[in-house]
Amino acid sequence: MAPTAEQQAARLRGVLGAEVAPHDRGGESRTFRTGDGALVTVGLDWPQVRREPCDVERECGLLAAVARVVAVAVPEVVDRVPDEGLVVVRALPGRRLLDVRADGATRLAAATAVARTLAELHASPSTTWADLAPVDATPPAEWRDEAAASLDVVRDALDSRQQAEAAAFLARPAPEPTDDLCFTHNDLGVEHVLVDPASRRVTGVIDWSDAAVTDPSVDLARLLRDLGPDALDHAVRVYRQHGGDPAPLLPRVGFYAVCGLVEDLTYGLLEARPAYVDKSLRLWDAVVGPVLAGG
Repeated sequence: MAPTAEQQAARLRGVLGAEVAPHDRGGESRTFRTGDGALVTVGLDWPQVRREPCDVERECGLLAAVARVVAVAVPEVVDRVPDEGLVVVRALPGRRLLDVRADGATRLAAATAVARTLAELHASPSTTWADLAPVDATPPAEWRDEAAASLDVVRDALDSRQQAEAAAFLARPAPEPTDDLCFTHNDLGVEHVLVDPASRRVTGVIDWSDAAVTDPSVDLARLLRDLGPDALDHAVRVYRQHGGDPAPLLPRVGFYAVCGLVEDLTYGLLEARPAYVDKSLRLWDAVVGPVLAGG
C-alpha cells in the first residue's frame, strides 16, 4: 500500500531534520514545504521506491546548467540526500499561472518570458545536456494514439460539435517526426510558470523533471494550448527576436497543442482537477477549430 502524505512527511522530518508539511500534489508525486520555505518533491510511493543517487546528482546538475543558460529564475538546490533520492530546492516567489485569473497583459507577459526561455534553451548545444537529460524521440503518431485512447474519458465533457471535432482531428495523419531535436523544458505549461499577480511579472519556471532533448515545437504548442493563439503569435515574435527560428516548428505546433489539450482535459477529469478541465474547455474553440481549418 502506498504511504499517505502524513507518513511521507514524518519520514522527511526524520531525514531532513526539519519541520515538513504537505504543499501540493501532482499526478505521480507530492511536494512538501519545510519550515524555512524550501520544497522537496517525492513520488507517491516514496520511500518504498526511491530514485538512484546518480539520478539525484543528475537533477542537481541539470538545474545548475539550466540556470546558466536562461534569464528566468529556476529552482536552486539547497540540499540533497542522494541515498534517500531527495533534492531540496529553494521555493520561488509567485503563484502558478494556472491558478491566476490572468488578463490579456498577464498572458502576454507570460508568453514573452516563455518564448525567451525557449529561445535560450533551444540555442544551447545538445552536447551540454548529454549526461543531464534524455533524448525523447516519441513520434507524433504516438501522441495522436494517446489522445485517441483518452477520448472515452473526455467524451462526456464535450458537446456533440466538440466530439465531432475531436474525431476529425484524430482521423488525420500525424506529422512526420523531426530529426532536429533541441533541449527544452518539455512540459512548459501554465502549471509550471510562476507569476506575481500584482506586477504581472513572471517570477520563475519550475518542475524540470521532464526536460529532454526532443522536438522543440512541443513547448511552443503548450503556449497555444494554455494561452491561446494571440499569446502564441506574440511568443513567435519574441522567439525570433531572441535568435530562434520558429518557421520549422510551426507546422507541428497545432497538432501537439490539440493532443496536449486532450491530455490535460483527461488529467483534470481523472484526478478531479477542475482548473485543468476549465482551462481545456475554455480554450477548445480557440485551439481546435483553427487547427482543423489548417490555421
